[in-house]
Amino acid sequence: MVYLAVLDIYNVVLEIMFKHAAETISPNFPEKFAFLRSTLARNLALLESFHQQTGHEEPQGEKIHYQVLKEMEFKIETSKLRQIVLQKRFARDRVVVSGDNIFIVNAKGEDMEAGLVLAVHHLKTGEVIKQFTAVAQSLLSGNKYTLCTRLCVLDEFVCLSLSQGYPKASISSRDQVFLVNWVEEKLVMKQTVSHSPQLKDAVKEREDWLTLNTSLGVYLTRKADEVFMLHSEVVLPELGC
Repeated sequence: MVYLAVLDIYNVVLEIMFKHAAETISPNFPEKFAFLRSTLARNLALLESFHQQTGHEEPQGEKIHYQVLKEMEFKIETSKLRQIVLQKRFARDRVVVSGDNIFIVNAKGEDMEAGLVLAVHHLKTGEVIKQFTAVAQSLLSGNKYTLCTRLCVLDEFVCLSLSQGYPKASISSRDQVFLVNWVEEKLVMKQTVSHSPQLKDAVKEREDWLTLNTSLGVYLTRKADEVFMLHSEVVLPELGC
């Protein structure tokens, strides 16, 4: 790490001192110089912190690049509900970092509280900011659902999608998409999206290695005061031998 810091400092000095003077008239030179200066300052602060540590000195508080790293554990639980399947291979899709928070969804609860439970932790402290039933089990009808689509977070909104007929074939082949306001702890919108014929065929023909050539996704974007949701399917064609 020390070697890389010194190498960064050397490259910055080389860049500033030995480039052609005409580069200073480039329109983006101020941004480039600001970046080089911040790189230099960051690495000098890092080296100074190391030097203070070797001398058994207390690092200065304003050195923002010295900090005590904390280890935190966030639990991703198996499903406690028969109606909602949480497969291990999709576990990473149940965790999203957005801003200063980490969002984790589990399937648990009893009676009216049963369903997809969303927990929002502060990323730096691990403190639970919110934990509530984002999608109640009572909103789901029919056969089992699988959570195999990555969570999407945009500001105060979280988008969750539960699938029937993917990754395993079933009578119903659709996604139930839910838009939740996690700040106010309320469901904003519920939308049913039927799977395309191409995805249905892929599930029937290639279920054993389905996730290698297909995927589902939900995305959020904001324009002015409006929030838009996009649901996507990706089905790659089968390549011949």
